[in-house]
Amino acid sequence: MKHQTRLTAVLLITTFLIGIVITGFTSILKASAKESVSLSNTTNFDDPISVIKGMIQAINDQDPYEYMNYFTNSNRTAMTQFLSTNKSESFFKEKEAKLIQIKELPKEVGVVAAGISSGENLNLDDTRIFYAEINFTVDKEDKWLYNGTNHRVIVVTKEDGSWKIVRLSVPSIEYLKDTGNGFNSNDENIAAKIENTLDKKGQIMNMKGTVIDNIAASEKQLKDEKLNPRAIEPEIGIDSTAVDEHTRPSNIRVYMTNSVNISHYGSGTHLVDFGDYVYNVLPNEWGDWYNTAKTAVQAGAIAVKMYGWYHVYHPKWNFSPYYADVQDNTNDQVYKYNSATTNFNSAVNDVGGIGVDILSGSAYVLFEVHYVAGTEGPGGQYSGTMWQYGTLYWAKQGKGYTYMCHYYWDRSSTQPIHFFYY
Repeated sequence: MKHQTRLTAVLLITTFLIGIVITGFTSILKASAKESVSLSNTTNFDDPISVIKGMIQAINDQDPYEYMNYFTNSNRTAMTQFLSTNKSESFFKEKEAKLIQIKELPKEVGVVAAGISSGENLNLDDTRIFYAEINFTVDKEDKWLYNGTNHRVIVVTKEDGSWKIVRLSVPSIEYLKDTGNGFNSNDENIAAKIENTLDKKGQIMNMKGTVIDNIAASEKQLKDEKLNPRAIEPEIGIDSTAVDEHTRPSNIRVYMTNSVNISHYGSGTHLVDFGDYVYNVLPNEWGDWYNTAKTAVQAGAIAVKMYGWYHVYHPKWNFSPYYADVQDNTNDQVYKYNSATTNFNSAVNDVGGIGVDILSGSAYVLFEVHYVAGTEGPGGQYSGTMWQYGTLYWAKQGKGYTYMCHYYWDRSSTQPIHFFYY
């Protein structure tokens, strides 16, 4: 009986000690788990600036899971997919980040600077847009991601009661300066020079002025686009500008989400020949009216081309893990590999070598063109948004594509868009 009592006591003490060890081990696990999410626990999601700072801290910690907490649901889904399918590829392109300065843009300026389109389905009343200078340290400098001060517009929106980041994009620095919304910093002036060199020459520079890449279209690419060398002359005169006014890009970076594209390219962001991109977007965005309303499809070819062109030079998804100019879905334009057809290719060739820009200050600049389905009839004049079915209406009235571009994209009767040859 005494032996049994002694044994029981030993068992109780042993159990107690094991319990202490297990409890301590569990506490360590809980503490570790807490540390990995501590930033989002302390971040004030009622304050968009706090959310942006939390995102930047996650970059410095190289913590993709913490980083995802600051983005919208759709981004988190894409980021999770990236981590599961691109295990050999680094999630972050940036090694270190430091927020230098940030300001909120007026809504009307921010929408233009960020290139917010109807396909993104953002509630603008619950959306705020910020302009930031962020100092990055990177292993490999690339288009609009280089060592030193980088400029971004950051779109944040309310989701489930909290502010979340929609995207970081590269704005037109000149546009923000022209509208009085720049920082007037020396680094911003350097960024404006980088932007101008990219637009005029297709050369990608870093902050030191070193050319690190060239994405200008080759002579063969330009020749292929102009199979019908201006066979369809516009009924409204096109002003011929200097040859180097704008340089057509050779390629575009597309983030793939469509199964057809993933099967061909793989997941993630991939370079696509710019001409092939236009050929394989137009059939997915416009009606096949070439045989009955040719000029409507020609207007569509201009719209598709110039939307992509603008975002090559002002990438819309310029943050990890995307670093893409556009996506292949309705967030931008629907691109499907090998969807090109003869009629749509002909429309692209008809307007080969012709682009649109607009006067800003003393220079003609590219701008983000917009279009929606619209209705078959008049309407939307000077709205900045082309109606696809509206182009069908105007084509049936005998109007050419230049008339349609002016009708929708002129800012007013005294602020017309400008056509140029390249």
